[in-house]
Amino acid sequence: MFGIKDNFLGAKKRIRIFFRSRKRSQLRRSIQKINQQVDALVKKIPSLEKKQQKILFALSFSFCEVNRIHDWMLAQALKLRGAKVVALVEGVVQEGETSVLGGIWGSYNDNPEHNRKQFEKNSKLVQEADTELWQQWLNIVPFELSQYISENQKNIVRQTVEIYNLADYASWNYDAMPVGRWIIDIIKNNELVGDIECVINYEKKLRAYLFNIILMIEALNKALDDINPDVIYSNGSFYYPWSIIKIIAARKNIPYFNSTIGYVRNTWCYNFNADVVPTDFSRVWQGWRDRVLSENEKLLVEEYLKKGKTGVNMNVNTANPASCVTKVVQQSLSHIDFSKPTFLLPINIIWDAAALEVPKAFGAMPNWLEKVINFFKNKPEYNLILKTHPGEWNKYFPITRQGMYEFCLNLNLTRNIVCLRPDTNIQAYDLFDYITAGLVFTTTLGIEMACAGVPVVTLGHAPYAQKGFTYDPKNYEEYFSLLEALANNSVTSQERLDNQQQARKFLYLYHFIYSMKFDLFDYSLTGHNVLNFSNADALRPGNNKMFDYVCDSIINHWPIISEDRWPNF
Repeated sequence: MFGIKDNFLGAKKRIRIFFRSRKRSQLRRSIQKINQQVDALVKKIPSLEKKQQKILFALSFSFCEVNRIHDWMLAQALKLRGAKVVALVEGVVQEGETSVLGGIWGSYNDNPEHNRKQFEKNSKLVQEADTELWQQWLNIVPFELSQYISENQKNIVRQTVEIYNLADYASWNYDAMPVGRWIIDIIKNNELVGDIECVINYEKKLRAYLFNIILMIEALNKALDDINPDVIYSNGSFYYPWSIIKIIAARKNIPYFNSTIGYVRNTWCYNFNADVVPTDFSRVWQGWRDRVLSENEKLLVEEYLKKGKTGVNMNVNTANPASCVTKVVQQSLSHIDFSKPTFLLPINIIWDAAALEVPKAFGAMPNWLEKVINFFKNKPEYNLILKTHPGEWNKYFPITRQGMYEFCLNLNLTRNIVCLRPDTNIQAYDLFDYITAGLVFTTTLGIEMACAGVPVVTLGHAPYAQKGFTYDPKNYEEYFSLLEALANNSVTSQERLDNQQQARKFLYLYHFIYSMKFDLFDYSLTGHNVLNFSNADALRPGNNKMFDYVCDSIINHWPIISEDRWPNF
């Protein structure tokens, strides 16, 4: 019986691998066909029309196929507008765990021999992806960062690393760059934790990452001097390789663009001389807060919100439990008396970039959670529903090692506090009509609650915070005073309506303007990537509004989004 089942599952897996391989082969054939057409079109561009802008693609995140295909399209679109595209890849500069493949994501463990072999395997995978993008798809021989670092320089860096005091790692700096903060962020992300000191041999990892980061700083300084580009384009600049590029570009007065996949499916986000994530919308909002959405724009927002519960808007569906966890567990809130003031607190994934930025007045997310839970322990007349993130136990991700579900349970919750499991059947959307307010760190659910007319209390650093439609206390004293006021119905019907309208306006700005619709490409982080065009004409000027806007911005050094310029298509 078990043998039959095993054979069936094995056959099913082989069939899935076969079709995945065939689809990838079809994709690559389409790319090669379009490449030939682009080459022919570029040759026909009169020399007077060529911009002669040298645009450097610096350390493309080509390891991810979605980014690889996007950067291929963007490079070809720029070439078709007369720009000269050059590329910089790492080669092999770093040793061991890196920002691209480290920790759990890189399949490392505590065995040195295993890790040595794993590093070789990971390096090969990254180099193969770079080779496919630049040499096979774009016929560009890239500069290699490894050319700018010698073995003697590596030995000097090893000595430098040993000087740093481990007791002071959070404030480590090198070349006036916050390397300590970068290391903390990358260890959290790579190890799927919120506290790096719970990681075995974390001190060793601190020095190993410091070594890699200093090497990258030294090599990138030399490479950018040598290449001397007119413009730099890179992956989103939150983690250290691209953060270094952003800082060096600013020092050398080189216009800098970076991008990342949008939160909404088949969208892409870009920014100029600033991080693409997180993005400061303060100045942009000044030009948007008094706008009135058209009926069509209102309809787009309404449709987006209706689909929120299904998760179809998301790149990785973490809204619908059935699509993201192995098995949905039935839970009940029947014992909760919703006639009492009830607060919903959706919790970010502890290791995700959105949760890594720490608001100074409130501290890291676990610190905030503990204080909020203790407040409600002493307020039995109020209810608190904690909604842990499905991503903690998502079947597409490794299991979070320092999960907030276990963290909350270990705080000995009282009867008026419920912690929903990551694999619960209860969705946050089910509770919007029953809650007094939402309490958020940075979760996207905050803007969706505000759009539903729910008062939202932030810590002040979410993209939608401090825009006039959320409540953003400056410290814990203000925070808990505000919760008391909200429990006593301090928000008028008119204030609630005004906040809701402004929230919907911001959602439109964030998800329909800043996140640009990418209609040339149906991408997937968990499935197949599909091109929606088969001819290079689609990438030529005048044929795609998104690439017209982005390429014009890059070539002319214009902001992607500002108080007086934004994509409007």
